Amino acid sequence: MTRLSQGEYFDELVQRTASYQSSADYLETLRVVAALKDFSPFNAYLLRLQRPNLRFAARLERWHYEFGRQLRQDRPAYPLVILRPFGPVDFVFDYDDTDGYPLPLSVLEPYRASGYISRETWERLFHNARRRGVLVEFRGGEFGEAGSIGLFSTPFQLPKAATRSVREEPPVRFRVSLSSLSREVQFTTLLHELGHLCCGHLGGLPGDDWPNRERLPPTVVEFEAESVSFIVGRRLGLESNAEEYLAGYAARGEVVPQGVSVHTVLKAAGLIEEWASKLTFPRKPRREKAERQLRSKREGLLAGDNL
Repeated sequence: MTRLSQGEYFDELVQRTASYQSSADYLETLRVVAALKDFSPFNAYLLRLQRPNLRFAARLERWHYEFGRQLRQDRPAYPLVILRPFGPVDFVFDYDDTDGYPLPLSVLEPYRASGYISRETWERLFHNARRRGVLVEFRGGEFGEAGSIGLFSTPFQLPKAATRSVREEPPVRFRVSLSSLSREVQFTTLLHELGHLCCGHLGGLPGDDWPNRERLPPTVVEFEAESVSFIVGRRLGLESNAEEYLAGYAARGEVVPQGVSVHTVLKAAGLIEEWASKLTFPRKPRREKAERQLRSKREGLLAGDNL
């Protein structure tokens, strides 16, 4: 019997729930994930699973110091579990389990979209994509689609700048083409195309931060990319056609396409949101280097014990 990976095991559990099978419930779940911006998409999904009617959640100290609220005394309050960086877990509490001052409107109505993307956010996403071997190009009005992403048949290195940076950019492996639309439309289109990349639809190498999931059915590929675009766009305050695409499934009463990986969608959304938030370098090579150094250190200690 083949052993499932963590992602496969998570997806297998999710596929047994009604929130996965119904496209309407799936879309509502994505809306909640997009609204809970203080948590990673993955943790927001975990909160939704534990408390389907969740409005807002926070750690106990944040409720007290930032919002002037405390746990209700008239009934038991049950903590919700989320994953913590460098773990294992952390606990947060639902808004309905607290009493005190009313919450700001910006907290109670997180679905509001500004429809504006800053130049800094755009440039961070652009440069972080380039650091992963993605070249973003802009086409004129004759370009039929809003955008597309594809592989270069032969990866190539862009000409180096006059001043060498601390880290050289990797060879170009992927090309994203964007039409000459508004910056907001270009940005949401770029989110969609990077969604394909980070869901592994174009394949992946051992050093990439995304999996290798080539040769999936077109319906699965588009559904996952639209899901990623919707989550990240909403969390950054943008509206896009992604919600209309997903709502179409719900309006027709269709189920989520077989093979869609919720685990992959959430991880991809978190990765792209991070790219739009700060300049980073690929995680996996750094992580693998740290693991090699740790193994080497352990081997050295063991060798010393044997002397």
